[in-house]
Amino acid sequence: MERLLKSLVSPVADAAAETRIRAIRGVYDIISDVYPISSRLFHRLAHATAIEMSKMEDGMRILEVATGSGELYRQLTLNNPQGLTFGVDLSPRMAQKTQKGIRSIAKQARSYCHAADVRNLPFRSSSFDRVFLCALLELLPDGAMADALCEVRRVLKPDGRMVLVCISQRDPRFNTLYAAGAALVPSFLGRLVERSVYELVPKLGFEILAQRNVRQLWYPSTVIVLRKV
Repeated sequence: MERLLKSLVSPVADAAAETRIRAIRGVYDIISDVYPISSRLFHRLAHATAIEMSKMEDGMRILEVATGSGELYRQLTLNNPQGLTFGVDLSPRMAQKTQKGIRSIAKQARSYCHAADVRNLPFRSSSFDRVFLCALLELLPDGAMADALCEVRRVLKPDGRMVLVCISQRDPRFNTLYAAGAALVPSFLGRLVERSVYELVPKLGFEILAQRNVRQLWYPSTVIVLRKV
């Protein structure tokens, strides 16, 4: 099913897209020591909102894709002590730091973070009750974004939920400033994709259940909860 959906919306991968993915991995390896500052300043409220809206329950199988330095991942682990929590990140250094951080606060937690590409997740189909993605899709080329969402759909259980945190496009002034910054450091900031997400996800077998806009230090985020159908 996922292969069919992917073939309908995803162009053939090209060398430019793969070069972009490698550049993203390299940048996030380099900034892994300082990235927690950005996460705390701009994403903390969005993380809390994502957990609330997900309606996750202790004992579930939870996955976060693109854990970054692990701020959301730690909260998912602490809210799921009886369950299994997994995380993946494209950057090996980010994944290593996240796993080390979990062991420092919850040594016995069943929580495991590894390096992996969202387009090829190392999990069986229908493995997870909830999958979280925060500020990931902005970094991916068009075809890779569709591939990533199809792969998330594959690992979700029937009726499972995907929780997206996207950078909101509802403030024109912010959009202009973000575009200017992204032109300077595209492998770090990517591009704004919220509007594209609303167009894409119904084609990939998701139903939008809820969405909420939040803002932290003028940084706007949109939290979207989707059901696998």
